[in-house]
Amino acid sequence: MLATSPPGVHRALMVSQWSKDVPLFPHTVAAEERSEQGLRRLAAAGAGVVPGEVAGLVTERDRLTGVRLADGTLHDRSVPFVTPRPVPRTALRDQRGGCSWRAWTRPQGCGPAAGGAP
Repeated sequence: MLATSPPGVHRALMVSQWSKDVPLFPHTVAAEERSEQGLRRLAAAGAGVVPGEVAGLVTERDRLTGVRLADGTLHDRSVPFVTPRPVPRTALRDQRGGCSWRAWTRPQGCGPAAGGAP
């Protein structure tokens, strides 16, 4: 499980229900951003944490064979799991004068009554 954001520990817990061979690669998620409770639950599930930044995936004949860390360490892996980052398609909304997706997280919302679209 390659963590790309702080919820990566939670996602690794979900994936560890499918397989016990699910090490968490925290990548660039800082230690203080990782849930201590989640890390304890992950350890209890038998999944380890592999510290270090991921430099790349190693393939042979179009198949994943490992994960290489920035320090050069290679960890044998045959299946990656990375949580996708949703990116809204907003062209139509923007043409109609809609708000940016960030505006929905503000308490005042968006639109003319809230000071216009951001």
